[in-house]
Amino acid sequence: MRFPIFLTSPIQVLKFLFHLPNLIRLISRLAGDPRVPSRYKAILYFGFLYFILPLDLLRDFPLVYLGYLDDIVVMYFCIRTFLRKCPKQIVQEHIEALENAAQPQQRSPG
Repeated sequence: MRFPIFLTSPIQVLKFLFHLPNLIRLISRLAGDPRVPSRYKAILYFGFLYFILPLDLLRDFPLVYLGYLDDIVVMYFCIRTFLRKCPKQIVQEHIEALENAAQPQQRSPG
């Protein structure tokens, strides 16, 4: 799974938004998997804490909406690093499980 560094076109933004629910499901599954090392989970938790806590690199007051930019950038790089550091076979296993869960169940007649 590769993430573009910048979403440069409206189509890329729409693709990202379309896949966002699955990305959130994948991250939550990996964060709960005991096979993923704690040091990688710590990267993810750091990003969430930075997003939630009121400490900012850019102040929110003078630049009302730009103050959220540093939160988004830090969160993006934490998620990206977390997904790249997780063992590939575990990530693939969770992706396949999510794909299987999204497919409609076949009902047998009777």
